[in-house]
Amino acid sequence: MPALPRRARALLLPLAAALPLTLAGVHPATAASVATWDKVAACESGGDWSINTGNGYYGGLQISLANWQHYGGTGYAPRPDLATKKEQILIAEKILADQGAGAWACAPGTGLGTDPADPYPEFTGPVAGDSGNPSAAVHWDDRAEAYLVQGNGGIMTATESGGGWGALSGFAEAGTAKTVSTALDAKGRTVVFVLQSNGGVATRTETSAGSHAFGGWSFLAEASSAVEARPVRFADGRLGLVVVQSSGGVAVRAETAPGSGGWGGWTFLTGSGVKSVTAGVEADGRIHLFALQTNGGVAETTETAPGAATWRGWSGGLAPAGALDTDLPAAQGTSLAVGNLANGALTVAVVQSNGGVGTRYQTSPNGPWNESWGSLAPAGAARSIALARHRGGVLSVVVVQSNGGVMSRVETSANGPWSDGWRTLAPAGAAVSVNTVRLGDGRVDALVVQTNGGVASAAETSAGSGVYRTDWEQLAPAGAVSTD
Repeated sequence: MPALPRRARALLLPLAAALPLTLAGVHPATAASVATWDKVAACESGGDWSINTGNGYYGGLQISLANWQHYGGTGYAPRPDLATKKEQILIAEKILADQGAGAWACAPGTGLGTDPADPYPEFTGPVAGDSGNPSAAVHWDDRAEAYLVQGNGGIMTATESGGGWGALSGFAEAGTAKTVSTALDAKGRTVVFVLQSNGGVATRTETSAGSHAFGGWSFLAEASSAVEARPVRFADGRLGLVVVQSSGGVAVRAETAPGSGGWGGWTFLTGSGVKSVTAGVEADGRIHLFALQTNGGVAETTETAPGAATWRGWSGGLAPAGALDTDLPAAQGTSLAVGNLANGALTVAVVQSNGGVGTRYQTSPNGPWNESWGSLAPAGAARSIALARHRGGVLSVVVVQSNGGVMSRVETSANGPWSDGWRTLAPAGAAVSVNTVRLGDGRVDALVVQTNGGVASAAETSAGSGVYRTDWEQLAPAGAVSTD
């Protein structure tokens, strides 16, 4: 193993020394692929992700203990060398976004300052933002925040506290909101997008990463223009907004520069025929859009290249007309969910028009789809669906059943087959819709809107297990949110 470069250890700065770099206006890199981080580790530590030489810097990327603690690494392990490679890279991503590639003297020649890819999108906040009621964000400080649209059109929030949820507080006044969505921008700030009751789209941005304090409102789409709004984040760090128009058309708008808060014009992808859009991210960073058509079929399109924000033509062959139910209201969840398998390939889970649950997947990362739909649940079983990716790479699917119960199923291993049967999480009559969020300790939490208008949550028993608890925590009381 080569000796550690002296300059690499000296330049991996503690927070106090790094602040002038950020305040001086240097624009930091925002992300890098696993392959690029491997190149950095090869120089910094000879690629030894468990190294501890006693020099005050640890692990494959030689992260100081001060940086590890400041950027949330102790949520994984006491020191970097005791954490997994993935966990070390996740913390390095935060250092990179805050301090820039210059924090590693080994950066030159590795592409660290120019590679925009997300190494593990499912752990860095919503890349393809979720949407609906409730929605949730994972802030830069790794604390989750839930956003609840009330029956009166206001928005309340609850922030993760001590492994559970804190008290509700106001975020938007009554009459404002129909659905809410979230994404992290290139500066690590949470950005909230609200589809308004009048069909416009408004947004608020955190004043600084992890502050949980927000600036004022700005408007991205005019009244009467939208029936759905879903944020995405492009591979170059720019946020985008995908809107389904009242005409059934689909339009996309993107930031002019990563984290700028300035927005370019609209690109129109289709003029009619779409009910709803769900977004995924290809292994190479391209945004992949799935459109539930008004005829019950599913069409798809991808970016022409990562971060290009230009699009291929639509392919209508993912699911034929009549395959999915088109009558599900926004407040009652979604009938199509998208996730990434452990190898990066996309997978889609749908609630079919007959109430069954079907799945398709890419046969390889960025590759073609398998030939036919597999069955996860029989006809009549489901109404609303959510997918979650857990620590270790396993996927779980959570559905609200046709009878109002809640059940889940999990992969037996990363990229492996599904468990033999479904696990009941809540009895018949309990639920209207479901969404999922990752908590700061790595556990995935299922958020359910109850039939009485309350909101309850059930987290994993342990991070990566894919098994949800059945003793629900009440996040919001009866009548708090809309069930219409």
